[in-house]
Amino acid sequence: MNGKLEMRRRWWFRRAWLLLFVLTTIYAGCSKRHELRYRLPAGQTEADRVASLAPDQPFSFVVYGDSRPGSLHRRLLKAIAAEKPDFVLHTGDLVSKGRDWNQWLAFDADTWRFRQEFPFFPAMGNHDRGPGFAKVFTMPYADTAGVYYSFRAGNAKFVMLNSSYYDLLKPGSPELNWLENELADTAVTHIFVAFHHPPFSPNPKRDSVNTRITRSFLPLLVEHAGRVRCVFNGHDHFYYRTRRDGVTFVTTGGGGARLYRVDPKRTKPGDHWAEAHHYVRVDVDGRRVRLQAKTLDGEVVDSFELSAASP
Repeated sequence: MNGKLEMRRRWWFRRAWLLLFVLTTIYAGCSKRHELRYRLPAGQTEADRVASLAPDQPFSFVVYGDSRPGSLHRRLLKAIAAEKPDFVLHTGDLVSKGRDWNQWLAFDADTWRFRQEFPFFPAMGNHDRGPGFAKVFTMPYADTAGVYYSFRAGNAKFVMLNSSYYDLLKPGSPELNWLENELADTAVTHIFVAFHHPPFSPNPKRDSVNTRITRSFLPLLVEHAGRVRCVFNGHDHFYYRTRRDGVTFVTTGGGGARLYRVDPKRTKPGDHWAEAHHYVRVDVDGRRVRLQAKTLDGEVVDSFELSAASP
């Protein structure tokens, strides 16, 4: 009798341990799904990954925006990876709801391997607002509340602005004061600026937003037009290039979200546009800058060059 009781006791003991193992495995899996897969070593920022690009070294980067997690974005990442850029800029709206942590986890799942290979520098879009942005991206923020920053690569400075909080756009705001100092940097040959909302748009629904941007960032960009080589924006889900007041503006919002239509009546002679999912490749070699807008299939929909004036 005692032998049968001992066997039953051991049987239940083994089952209890098996159940505990299964529950622990499930819990660990659930916990990992709430953690980011891409992380930098402690004390580093993304800017450290491009600091080795020397001022006399040619380099390339890719710009795109308005992606959202999903299959189109993954296809675009594959096309960008084939370009083998030194780093990548994103003009904002990486997710649909920035306060939903699950969307950031979906973005991380789509991009973590890509970001391990290519340094990745985003600007905050209106859909990205919330605490998730600063948790996902470790940048040299000038203001952790405003999440704007700059970094250097080669002979260029990159200024990543936040146009998604209206208080930051008011005259005398910390961001505008900081931007004025950043644009006054004469130690670099080129300054590239990126922020989400375009000052000029062939989309009639953008007038109120464009006016706020025009009153805040635009005067400083025009004042420093000699060094500001190009301004990259998103928000409008198409490709659009225009030159205003001596500054070239490129809207690249074709990263995976549903495309918008361009109203040709709102363009001006010399503008270029394409209603297509796309990215922009930029090659910098000394004082020359070459830009190409490419679709998912590799079609070049725009190509042009910019250059710094001779010293």
